[in-house]
Amino acid sequence: MDIVTLEYFIFIFFTALIYWSLKGKNKWIVLLFSSLIFFFANSKPSTVLYMLYSTTSVYFGTILLEKRDERKKQIIAGAVIISNLAILAVLKYSNLFIDAVNFVGILFDNSEPILHRVSLIAPLAISFYTLQIIGYFIDCYRGEIKPEQNIFKLLLFTCYFPMMVSGPICRFSDVQNSLFNNNSFDYQRVSLGIKRIALGLIKKIAIGNRLFSVVSIIDADISTYSGYYIWISALLYSLYLYMDFSGCMDIISGVSNILGVKLPDNFKAPFFSRSTREFWRRWHITLGAWLRDYVLDSLLKSRIYINITKISIKKLDKKRGRNLSVYISMLSVWICMGIWHGNGWKYVLGEGLWYWMVIVLGMMLESKFNNLRNSLKIDANSNCWHIFQSIRTLIIFSVGNLFFKATNLNSAFNQIIKSFSVRGDIGVFSNLISDNSNIRGLTNVSVLLVAILLVLIVDILIYKDKDVFKIIAKKGFLARWTVYTLMIALIVLSLGTHSVPFAYAMF
Repeated sequence: MDIVTLEYFIFIFFTALIYWSLKGKNKWIVLLFSSLIFFFANSKPSTVLYMLYSTTSVYFGTILLEKRDERKKQIIAGAVIISNLAILAVLKYSNLFIDAVNFVGILFDNSEPILHRVSLIAPLAISFYTLQIIGYFIDCYRGEIKPEQNIFKLLLFTCYFPMMVSGPICRFSDVQNSLFNNNSFDYQRVSLGIKRIALGLIKKIAIGNRLFSVVSIIDADISTYSGYYIWISALLYSLYLYMDFSGCMDIISGVSNILGVKLPDNFKAPFFSRSTREFWRRWHITLGAWLRDYVLDSLLKSRIYINITKISIKKLDKKRGRNLSVYISMLSVWICMGIWHGNGWKYVLGEGLWYWMVIVLGMMLESKFNNLRNSLKIDANSNCWHIFQSIRTLIIFSVGNLFFKATNLNSAFNQIIKSFSVRGDIGVFSNLISDNSNIRGLTNVSVLLVAILLVLIVDILIYKDKDVFKIIAKKGFLARWTVYTLMIALIVLSLGTHSVPFAYAMF
């Protein structure tokens, strides 16, 4: 059930209609049943057992934590967290381990693979709900929240259907009240939700689908589209990925808003970031927050990292010793980031180690960069410098996406090598449009450019911490409905574009 289909919106309509029609304190049961229906409709029914295990293990784990000494709490926590991570690891990352073993075998002249790759069926959104439910358990273990006493409410938190597509990864305290409240029909809330859905559809079908079709043509024939075309593909893929992922977030946040449940924002105009560090604070915000709160924070407080810090300070000095310990802990986090993105080494390198290296080098050389900028008399607050920084950050992000979109690690390196080729016939550039039904014709090109301009304006306002829809709502009737009519037109004129599944669906 793709969330940009009529089938999905009919499902939402009837869910909302039943939800609004009921009275009493148990309206959340409608959301639970809808979530289970959505889960069964979008994955193998047998995989629900994995999700039920995650919910029940965490539920009873939090009960067992009560009135236990610290040692027993640690044992319980270890059992719950490791068992849930083990399910995720086996179902999604077995082939990563198998490839590593076979690679070692090749180094020792084994011509035949030691292990054969497997094909296991993972539950819908296992990467999202596993981190979410583990985060809930850790919050209970730390005493930051009280355990939920109703196991079915915890099940709803685990499988709430808007989040079953591509997240976001929520903290229980952020959604607890709105998820289980007796929400009723609210025109303003529903209206805002519909507008948010419309913005997401524009990103996905008016821009994302069209950009991806160009990327597909280039990547399908890199012998023809070599040289600078590979970098064009990487840059366009980065824009596509943003339109696709943030568009998905807008749609599911809009749907959830209609039902009265406020989800945390997952994007905040990332392409206006001045650095890679800032970029990852604005891109997939909830995943970054989860890794910071539950991985980085735990590592820095662990005995092994405290000892590493002491040894580093002793061998170096206080400042450099502490910095070295931070860099090592960041390495662990970014390896986790890479592994989370997929079960291939291309993700570990492109989505993990690459960004870790860029961020660490930026931290180490920050003072030297500042001195160079000052010596060149560049105003750090000027718009031109900001634009330069944003373009630089986009390029760095696009290098990582060369690995993300490649079929494997060898393909990624092959594309990088070919990207520095002197080849790249400008004559075939026209084929990207003439051979592309998503873009061919003045109407399609105009829709793409107008939609990009609209999203650009929206992101400028978001970067300035402005509420876009409140600004529009305050405008006069003519101006307000001019914007709404434009949005509707962009969606209608894009309904025929060839669509692809959301990039982060089934994670």
